[in-house]
Amino acid sequence: MCQNIATTISNQDPAAPSPSRRKLIARARFLRWPLLILLGMLGMAVLPHLAFWWRHQRYYRQPAERVMLKQSRVLSDPTLGTISDLAIGQFHPGRGEEVAMLGSEGAVFTDLTMRPHSRTGYQYAGDDVRLIRSTHGGYHFFQPGTTNRLAVMDIHGKALWVAERDSRAGTNAIGDLNGDGREAVVSGWLLPKAGCLRAIGDHGQTLWERQDSDAYFRDCAVLDVNNDGRQEVIYPDGDRLVVLDGHGKLLGTKHMPVPMEPYALCPWPRPDSAPVMITLQQAVLWLVDFDGRVLARFYVPADYGDSHTWSATPVVLRPGEPPYFAVVLNREYAMLYLYDQHGALVYQNRLAQKYPILRAVPSMNVPQAQDLLLGGEFGNVWRYALGKIVPVK
Repeated sequence: MCQNIATTISNQDPAAPSPSRRKLIARARFLRWPLLILLGMLGMAVLPHLAFWWRHQRYYRQPAERVMLKQSRVLSDPTLGTISDLAIGQFHPGRGEEVAMLGSEGAVFTDLTMRPHSRTGYQYAGDDVRLIRSTHGGYHFFQPGTTNRLAVMDIHGKALWVAERDSRAGTNAIGDLNGDGREAVVSGWLLPKAGCLRAIGDHGQTLWERQDSDAYFRDCAVLDVNNDGRQEVIYPDGDRLVVLDGHGKLLGTKHMPVPMEPYALCPWPRPDSAPVMITLQQAVLWLVDFDGRVLARFYVPADYGDSHTWSATPVVLRPGEPPYFAVVLNREYAMLYLYDQHGALVYQNRLAQKYPILRAVPSMNVPQAQDLLLGGEFGNVWRYALGKIVPVK
């Protein structure tokens, strides 16, 4: 018996794992694939964020200075509603340059020192009222309406013409389409079973209509994009810019470097004072000319891709130096950003409410310089002027 036990012991592999160890090995092999799958899922979740961060590092610029802005409220009139436009011009004879602050219920006019001198009510009140320069001289209020009405009113708020239609109007653009000095309104309309792009003349008459099922959702503009002295109708369609002539006929399309939906027009410092297009795509603000050239890119330190509105403008804070670039982005709240001429973020401020309108106006204290006007909800308008500049060490 002892010999059999000795023989059994001698036949066992001394390197063979014990039964408990074999169980651990089997369990590890069983858990290997779930662990690999879990690590793969974690990698797939983390990789887009790393790719997002890495992709946008080329647009980030390290600031050489920090800019402080001094802010002061110049208007607080809840009866005006949300501020929809801010403009500078000679709106009343004998008053010189004025500032017009337009709300949904009326407009307040001030001098350049922000002292109010008059107020105007609208015959047709509503959201998104704009001040437009008439081709015949002077200024008009343009009311796009909230249902199926478009209205143009004189500077006293009285209707010049009203267009009632069979559907709801989307975004609007105004210009001289036929070169005859008369204004036309181009807008996308949501019809009961379809959609169209429609041009309306200066008496409310239909000039032309172009069938387009998505017209109501397009942001159109009227500009001379071909530099031929005639204005065209443009709107983005993905990464293409569609160009129509003044009669609504297709002139062609132009490729854009990024999708331009949604977009807004933005002032830009160049000799012809023509605006450029600005869009926000994956935390980068793109400023693109109508021929597809990228003029500037600004990195936003948050993903505001689903921002509801934004407004931007160059602003000369220091005379004789290149302009800064200011932008306000609105989502649940608003953020005001300021970039230097190299594209570095030098100022940011979280605002307590939404501010859809941002404009550069002559500075109150520094000749040949500018301040910022920011128009928001509840009839609030703030002025931002250059404060202290601190070098970044």
